[in-house]
Amino acid sequence: MGEKIKDLYNEFLSPLIYNSLMYFRRRLRNKFTAAYRKLIPFSPFKTFIYKLRLNFQPRKNTPYTQFYRFHHQYEVLTRIVIPHILNGRNKSEEPYLNIILFGCSNGAEPYSLASVLLSRKPGLDFHIQAYDCVPELVEIAKAATYPKDDISNSPFITPEFIDQTFEIQGDYYHVKGAVSKKVTFEVRDILDEPNDQGSEKADLVFAQNFLFHLSRPKSRIAFQKLTQLLGPQSGLFINGMDFDMRINLTKQHTLIPVEYLIKEVHDDAFVNAGKLWFTRYFGRLPFSNSGKDWVRKYSTVYLKGDVSNITSEEGCFEISSNVVSFPKDQIEQSIHDKFEKIVALYPSTL
Repeated sequence: MGEKIKDLYNEFLSPLIYNSLMYFRRRLRNKFTAAYRKLIPFSPFKTFIYKLRLNFQPRKNTPYTQFYRFHHQYEVLTRIVIPHILNGRNKSEEPYLNIILFGCSNGAEPYSLASVLLSRKPGLDFHIQAYDCVPELVEIAKAATYPKDDISNSPFITPEFIDQTFEIQGDYYHVKGAVSKKVTFEVRDILDEPNDQGSEKADLVFAQNFLFHLSRPKSRIAFQKLTQLLGPQSGLFINGMDFDMRINLTKQHTLIPVEYLIKEVHDDAFVNAGKLWFTRYFGRLPFSNSGKDWVRKYSTVYLKGDVSNITSEEGCFEISSNVVSFPKDQIEQSIHDKFEKIVALYPSTL
């Protein structure tokens, strides 16, 4: 009953309350501009404003995306999630990943993902089925051709990524055939998925930066449907979701959060929020490792299945309190080993 009341409140009352609060905020700001500006730098005040936005600002779909937007997430994917999936299989099976990605927008995320997998896991076969509910965006994605501004607007994009992903002709960037053939696009809405357990199963499911644009009731339904797509040994990537819902729903579905690079992944997303993060419901709170559920709250990568035997090129991962993390001594050893390799390659410059 409590959830239903909260849903009704968020659906009908919150827009009215939000508009009223914003009206009085404007009146207050106009009348006490100097005092208002003095309050802005203080984090508690920003957090208060952000929570007002989160609870009262109307949600709406925003088709904003970038190429190579989640570069630290790709590290988690290749070092932890893929080994988790493949370690649960028969060694005689050919390594293959079935990947489903919702909210593909203009194709930037699935093409970035395909490019990363081809370069970092060259022996791995995979296919990405990408979906979006906006037909015009799906057509742009299928065309696989982008103006220069669509490529350069990402703060994390590198010359190496551009070289391995695109063929450049004048001011237009064409996705290379080796990359584009790994992705297919279709108009599809996660909310229209059948509500049963007989859905197709995927090794990886991506649902990034659209759940927080849905109303809370719809976001809860979407998450339920996403978990139905997960295979028995799989991974879920969900950057962009209300923190309290992420904690509760991942617990409910017994998904295991990955702590590795958790702050770096969060800070990548926080870059786009900018200094005015607290003025938008999708702005995200600054990272904090305090509180009982801080890993589940800030993690954007979750595992399903047996995580007791995860290994990768970097070594074994620790499993404690239902959290996957990377031992600090192995991190230090990995950094030391890489530094020794650099010294060996360039002895005269170090």
